[in-house]
Amino acid sequence: NYKNKNVLIIGFGSIGQRHAKILVDMSVNVFVYSRRKIDFKSSFSCLEKSLEKINYDYVIIANKTSEHFDTLNKLKELNYTGVVLIEKPIFDHYVKFKNDSFEKIIVAYNLRLYPVIQELKKKISNEKILSVNAYAGQYLPQWRPKIDYRNSYSAIKKDGGGVLLDLSHEIDYLNWILDGCNEVIATGGKFSNLEIDSDDLFQISLKSNRCDFVQLELNYIDKILRRFVIINTIQHTYKADLIKSTLEIDGEITKFESYRNYSYEKQHKYMLERDYTMLCSYKEAIEDMKILDSIKVSNKNKRWVKI
Repeated sequence: NYKNKNVLIIGFGSIGQRHAKILVDMSVNVFVYSRRKIDFKSSFSCLEKSLEKINYDYVIIANKTSEHFDTLNKLKELNYTGVVLIEKPIFDHYVKFKNDSFEKIIVAYNLRLYPVIQELKKKISNEKILSVNAYAGQYLPQWRPKIDYRNSYSAIKKDGGGVLLDLSHEIDYLNWILDGCNEVIATGGKFSNLEIDSDDLFQISLKSNRCDFVQLELNYIDKILRRFVIINTIQHTYKADLIKSTLEIDGEITKFESYRNYSYEKQHKYMLERDYTMLCSYKEAIEDMKILDSIKVSNKNKRWVKI
């Protein structure tokens, strides 16, 4: 029961609304700060006022990626020193930030909490990995059926949109299960006829501490929603399908419990109970950011880049 818990959400776009609905369903007292006029009973149009009288268990930064850094600094200025959950990616590019004024900064890379990814990580922990192939593709106009895709932040580069940052979940879970990445070469950009100014396709090769052959494709163009990773070890072949929530080992398929908000609920449960072991730390999110920036440098210079 979380009736005595208070959470503030900064930003009320599609992801902010999703967090709000999930937390309300968990009986949490939810407050929202938004510069826009919104239809939510406990809302503020001034961040200072929203922090004045209420003691929050944590604050969620769910505004545009390009605003995360300034928002974090604003919280610091307003003397908020508690726990912060930032929507992924942490920033839109790597920046140095002194995070010692907050009790904890967690980044919402909730794909880690998918049962298939957790099980895969466990299974491969003691095996020698030979190759990794990961893929995430979905046709952007199908992402958010209620919103014109051309107006979504995904479509707008300066807001932090684009497939590389949008689907950086893959970078995080690969970095997490492969114990860090150290070199990258990548090709990407805008290739389709989608009416966007952000990148819609990236192909990335990574060298990690556990495997030198890591391939990843991210795109906004696949008319069939697909999200999977195939890992070959000396002993086994694994395929984790994140859409079907199945883990296939040498042809044997196991289905895991999952539903649309499963990983979000799990994430908030961990946050509310102050159990951060499975969640993405500030340090890990900054590592992810360094990988993302190295991918951009590699794409620009057409060469391998050390992370």
